[in-house]
Amino acid sequence: TRSCGCSALALNCWLADRGIAAFILKYRLEPTPEPLDAFRCTMIQRFAVAAAGGPELSIPSSAVADAQAAIRMGRKSATDWNIVPHRVGFLGFSVGPIAGIETVVNADAETMPDLMAAIYPAMGRVAVTQNAPPLFAAIAADDPLWRSREFGLVQGWLEAGRSAELHCYRDGGHGFGMGTPQTTSAWWLDSIDRWMRSLG
Repeated sequence: TRSCGCSALALNCWLADRGIAAFILKYRLEPTPEPLDAFRCTMIQRFAVAAAGGPELSIPSSAVADAQAAIRMGRKSATDWNIVPHRVGFLGFSVGPIAGIETVVNADAETMPDLMAAIYPAMGRVAVTQNAPPLFAAIAADDPLWRSREFGLVQGWLEAGRSAELHCYRDGGHGFGMGTPQTTSAWWLDSIDRWMRSLG
């Protein structure tokens, strides 16, 4: 998924340079108020609640269904698209990882991704199954939406006996996309590149 501040095209090019085919998931969201001011008020309110330590942002079930359908389609079309069906991963930014994590939690054999990368995600704990894929999580310590300062997402993976890698960068804020220059978040792409290579 595309984050605020992350160019989907730039990321796709970066992945393609490493032999990775990337597809952008456009998932359905809940209806939002039509007038721009009402939409802006709704979003400010939701992010303010999350930043104040309230309930984390959620995502509609339709978005999870779209993520599941995308994984199924990728595997079904693997031959036509020249991709490896057992190397289908999910990479999401900000709210995007919620769809991926919910997909992992509710997956069957057809919809379980082979890896999960969550970039500045919600860090709430989730109960994952023992067949959950390897997890890569990256967040900046100065992310204003990460008030809990807990790593529940990663802990859930580890408690299930699953592979997890966490990078907590000193700075970069929320929405650092491809990495914010002059901050340590600028190195996350190098880290995920090494992580993916280590998994083959």
